[in-house]
Amino acid sequence: MVTRKEITAVNYESKEFSVEVIDYGNGVYYIEVPSNWLGSKMEVFGIVLSKFKTDYPELMITAMAADDSGGYGWTKGYWVSCEKR
Repeated sequence: MVTRKEITAVNYESKEFSVEVIDYGNGVYYIEVPSNWLGSKMEVFGIVLSKFKTDYPELMITAMAADDSGGYGWTKGYWVSCEKR
């Protein structure tokens, strides 16, 4: 069963933003990259990844990959594979 959860984080300028995390089951997650992120996408993704780890302390990230679905040089989200600790 696929479930969706919103993660809210604060960027380096103290501005709050939200991203959607989709749980596909068996430790497979997709973290969407909104087009309206404030600041560098990679810097903000680091903040989101840290928040993901805080929200899911029982999981250990084992692999991660950009989806590259937005065309050359653009990513719409990241696939994250996890295992229980």
